[in-house]
Amino acid sequence: MKILYFILCSLINLSLMFFVFFLEFIFVAKLNIIVASIFQFILVFFMIVISIVVSFFVSNFILKNVISKFFNLDR
Repeated sequence: MKILYFILCSLINLSLMFFVFFLEFIFVAKLNIIVASIFQFILVFFMIVISIVVSFFVSNFILKNVISKFFNLDR
């Protein structure tokens, strides 16, 4: 069951990361920010870092309880 929990958390984390990154990308595209290439690289890097952090905390603290309630996993 721990393998199942690990797979579910990994998939949820990955999907949340892509979703947050997509939302950030759409937000930046709507602002029409035109900057130098180094600033674009820094912006994309921070977008990736923020999306990883947000998805990690959401999957660990919120969805962990939901998954454990549905599947009755041992802690």
